[in-house]
Amino acid sequence: MIRHSTFDRDCKSLAKTKCRSIEDDIAAFLRLLENGLITMDEYNDFKPNVVYKARAISKDIKAGKSGALRIILERRQRDEDSEEEWVLLHIYLHNQQGTGEHDLRAEIRRRLKMDY
Repeated sequence: MIRHSTFDRDCKSLAKTKCRSIEDDIAAFLRLLENGLITMDEYNDFKPNVVYKARAISKDIKAGKSGALRIILERRQRDEDSEEEWVLLHIYLHNQQGTGEHDLRAEIRRRLKMDY
């Protein structure tokens, strides 16, 4: 699992406001991901990158599905012989994103172009 440098900045920002236990929430999400228990939606606009959006539960927010955390991930495989790995690109609160889907996609594109 690779954490994009901007992902850590997202976590710090969320920890200061609404999600004090963000690292615990991410750890729980990763355990579920490793066990194949996370449902994700694939974005098709980022080819050749394989990018997904998933919902994650926060212990600090009792808002149901609409207020849950959203995590944007990239799945990559360096070559045919290597195992696939996940890159955590972005995390945000769904009901506090403040930007539309177009802005979110632009941010994802920007992060995909950056070094990890």
